Amino acid sequence: VQDGNVRASFDPAAREKDEKALEELAREVKPYGTLFYSLGDENNYTVHDDMKPAELAAYREHLKGEYRGDVGALNRAWGTSYAAFDAVEAAPGGVNSISPKYDLKTFWERAYAETHHRKRDAIRRGDPTALVGAEGSAFGDLEYTISKLDWFAPYEDRMGNALLRFWVAPASLRGNW
Repeated sequence: VQDGNVRASFDPAAREKDEKALEELAREVKPYGTLFYSLGDENNYTVHDDMKPAELAAYREHLKGEYRGDVGALNRAWGTSYAAFDAVEAAPGGVNSISPKYDLKTFWERAYAETHHRKRDAIRRGDPTALVGAEGSAFGDLEYTISKLDWFAPYEDRMGNALLRFWVAPASLRGNW
């Protein structure tokens, strides 16, 4: 799951093609007793403010959820005066607040996690007993990213390992690079 995969996840045709390929691959290798499936090593994402139309629409929906549909609450947090969520920009100029940056980072962290989740679901459609995870990858929102993964193997990192002990089921496959 690279940055390009996260960005492509907003394109329904690309997402469908990718998920279908994963499902078919899992179905094809299942008879060989695959122990686990890796969504990749060194997965990453980038916080983009140069959004494509589908990304911006998803970001606005994300904000609508975060601010419970109250554009006034967003304006108070951001120091802006948007009339509606449909007018919100990813990188509003002249704003002296950390809130827009935090909200943008949260959006991309969730997109990264949800890309992993959709890929896991696609593999599970092809191999319902599959153990699916990732390794040596950016955390993003670690708790949310691993919430639907069966395993996660970060680089050796005390903080990451401590967090995984709290969030990963004791019987889960886990390791370090």
